[in-house]
Amino acid sequence: MKLKFSFWSVIASSLLLTGMIVMWACSDIFFKTIPNNFTYSANIISYDNFYNEEKHEFSGQILSATNFSYEVVNKNSDVFIIRNRFDVRKPSGKPIFSVERLYGIDSYTGRHIPGFGDKDRNGYLFAPKKLDKQDFIYWHINYDTPATMHFLNEEKIEELKVYKYQCKYQADQTANLDYLQKVPEERGIGLDIVLTLWLEPITGRLIKYEDNTIAWYYDILTKKRLFPWNKFKNEYDPVSISNQVNITNIELEQRQWRKYAIPALLFFLSLIILILGYHSGKQTGLLPYITVSLICILGVSSSILFSKFLEKSEKLKQEMLFSDDCEAFRSSLRKEIDDNIGVLHGLKAAFIIEHKFSRQQFKKIAHYYLEHTDGVMVLDWIPGIYHKNRAEFENNLTKELFHKAEIIEIF
Repeated sequence: MKLKFSFWSVIASSLLLTGMIVMWACSDIFFKTIPNNFTYSANIISYDNFYNEEKHEFSGQILSATNFSYEVVNKNSDVFIIRNRFDVRKPSGKPIFSVERLYGIDSYTGRHIPGFGDKDRNGYLFAPKKLDKQDFIYWHINYDTPATMHFLNEEKIEELKVYKYQCKYQADQTANLDYLQKVPEERGIGLDIVLTLWLEPITGRLIKYEDNTIAWYYDILTKKRLFPWNKFKNEYDPVSISNQVNITNIELEQRQWRKYAIPALLFFLSLIILILGYHSGKQTGLLPYITVSLICILGVSSSILFSKFLEKSEKLKQEMLFSDDCEAFRSSLRKEIDDNIGVLHGLKAAFIIEHKFSRQQFKKIAHYYLEHTDGVMVLDWIPGIYHKNRAEFENNLTKELFHKAEIIEIF
């Protein structure tokens, strides 16, 4: 028996099947790597360890907080102008250092485009899509120098597969640090950098980065290195890493829908249209049932898949909201602790200025801090006393307290 299909059903089904094949094969080409409303933000824990020229040793690590962000600020057809910011502050919020760069990025590939941004660059904003362990060029905002990243190994971060890349290179920051003494008249600043990136290979998204750098003074004429200026390290905090993992999981889920769910839907629709357009010389009672069954299967399958997608997306969004709440609480707590530590630094400064403190002087200063700082409950004064001054100290303390005061040993 010769099968017959109506002309309209063949044309419509052919178009749907063509759309299915194109969508399956070229979904990554049709959809932008960087969406119109693209933003990226991460909090970074920064450690500085400055070198003491007089003592010829490092002074010890100092903690600071850095916000690392990207956002689209302008669009020129398919090229987005993206602003990258690196804002370093003390835990209290006081600014330390800030820098901005403007990149011209192809919204489909994520590549830097010459002629756009604040200067010509090559390479990628993060990394290529469908990363296959190949080398690529990345520009880190601090150093503004092309870094050729090399594959190290595969890892998992919160069950998400990532590729670990690293580059060891050098850069010059004399222009950015001209506020330092004798820079740039007599000295320059050179950097030895170890930059490590963790990237999701399908999307090419940056999950986290870490850099370990030693900054050196060098003679501006001879270029000979003199001694270190700073040894510093930057790394993502755990909340920011979790946020990037959640955002990437949502993007991967959307890609799965574009690549598999939508083509499957088009295939079923083309099949239904063919059945509806089929006619033969004989009457059959099965055709309506087959058509209805396929429509039901299509509807139920689509509903189940879509509900699963919404459920997962909602769960990831809730995790991100919880992470944001945790970060807000932590920032508030960190600021409170820093304010309390600031009280101790204030007392230390008063001691340095006065050289010698009486109990009454300490009491006045302590009273001021206790009135203006809720987090500090008690400030006590226990001076160090030389043995030769013990008797005089006990007599003076007895007069102040109106009862016998003496220093005793506790075993």
